[in-house]
Amino acid sequence: MAVQTFELELTRVSCFPTAHTRAAAKCAQAVVAPLEHTGREYHTDEGVIVPCISVQLRNKLIRVSGQFTELKKVFKSIQKKPSNDPNAITREQLIIALRKCLAATSIFAPFCLPLLIEKLSSDVVYAKKDALLTLAACANVYDSRFITEYVDSLWNYIKKEIFTAADQSIEIACLEAIKNVVGNISIAEEAHACIDGDFVFSDCKNHLLKPDHKLMKTSASLLQNVAMASDMACARVTDQVIPILLEQFELHKQINNQKSILDAMLGFLQVAKDFVNKDTAAILKTYKEKLLGLFFSLLVNHNPLHRSSGVAGLVAMVSSALLDEQEVMTFLDHLVVLILDDKEKIVRHEAKLALAYLSSQFPALVRSRVVVQLTDRLAKKDGSNSMETDNDANTVPVRPHITHEYLVTTLATLCTSQENVEYIVPCLVENLTTLSESTSTNSESYVVCVVDCLQNIFEGCLRSSLKILDYYKDVIFLRVLNLAIANSLGEQECSFTSAILEKFCKLLRTISSKLSETYSEFIVSTVGEIFLDGKLDRANLPDGLNKQDFDVLN
Repeated sequence: MAVQTFELELTRVSCFPTAHTRAAAKCAQAVVAPLEHTGREYHTDEGVIVPCISVQLRNKLIRVSGQFTELKKVFKSIQKKPSNDPNAITREQLIIALRKCLAATSIFAPFCLPLLIEKLSSDVVYAKKDALLTLAACANVYDSRFITEYVDSLWNYIKKEIFTAADQSIEIACLEAIKNVVGNISIAEEAHACIDGDFVFSDCKNHLLKPDHKLMKTSASLLQNVAMASDMACARVTDQVIPILLEQFELHKQINNQKSILDAMLGFLQVAKDFVNKDTAAILKTYKEKLLGLFFSLLVNHNPLHRSSGVAGLVAMVSSALLDEQEVMTFLDHLVVLILDDKEKIVRHEAKLALAYLSSQFPALVRSRVVVQLTDRLAKKDGSNSMETDNDANTVPVRPHITHEYLVTTLATLCTSQENVEYIVPCLVENLTTLSESTSTNSESYVVCVVDCLQNIFEGCLRSSLKILDYYKDVIFLRVLNLAIANSLGEQECSFTSAILEKFCKLLRTISSKLSETYSEFIVSTVGEIFLDGKLDRANLPDGLNKQDFDVLN
């Protein structure tokens, strides 16, 4: 038998004075005593020493498997700790410790699996949940021949629980258990009849044909968890489910039913994207044209939920590497229309998220087909929420939701790649410069919005390790500083308010905190000469300003 490692935790068991706990301790001692110790560590937990013994399981373990009867007694009937013993082990601690024992080695499988089936037939909710979670843990360890032997019985109980579950925790435990069971048998060469998840699909198929039924969603979740188990399982389930869902979408015309079908389809596509360049991807390619036709048609659907589903579906296909460059460009063109023209906020939000993802994957395409349009639209903003018009063919229609803030924040969400950051940030800086010279009553809120976006982009770039610090320290730092000085010397009707200056200061502090010591000294020297010595020649100020009026300290 191959050497396996078994970490046995005895957590204050001796503090729990019940017959069953003593039996568990006896069993644990029987397991540990004959084995070769590899090390012993001690940790304190509320003043109690907890031994954590790492042992190697060798052939000798088979001799003590008979002690499993004692362990079964504890597992089947776990009692509450005495109320008068504050140091006693809790039920949850004992359950977890026993679960680790049961899931330690395949040697326990012939004893454990019948026990789990017995507990699944219990009427006690927490007993069923415990059995399901233990099954999920054991399925990750046990040899597949044991799981395959009991898979029909296990599935019958899981199916009963999940289709009638009133407790969400039971449903979640069922999904985790079936995923691990299928994952276990998927690797068994002798279990070809089970690896595709047909034993689940056969019981779920009829529910997929009834999108108005509650069990449709449950069945879809079940099959999605089966698909998560392995690439082979995902490929098989995808090949079975996608044609059914496509057909059902055409048959059912009610919006709610179609939405249920779309949600299920999106769930399977989300699972499939984890198996790019594998069997699942090849299966999806056979349905690519039908899926593309469906999702592109949804982008112009009258229902906003369908339009959102269309966007999500195409993003899932992009993440599975199913779209070529021309198809991505077509998708981007649709997204621009949704971003600028769609009246529904939920659709615009979904489109904005899609553009943010695509910007990280196809920066050049997003820049040429999306960013350019948004920056052009930003440049045409006057001081209101409408668009400037010039009575020619380039007149831009009024869109109430296309505000200055909306355009700026949308551009900021596209700063997910180095190339787009280097293109978008200078556009925002230029917009900030233009706004600082404006006398519009809205200019203050616009300036604050742009500075906030520059701040968020800078912090996001640092988290993503994008190289933007040089541009911020060489260009933005001095530009913002100069704008503040120029505004104080100018003759504008509306000078910068304290709110704007506070935003400026916050941005400058953030940039300064990331600078090297050498450049920090240069910045301090420059700022000191400007504000303390009045050397405005160190600032690149526009002509025509009365520099003699600059006296900050007075």
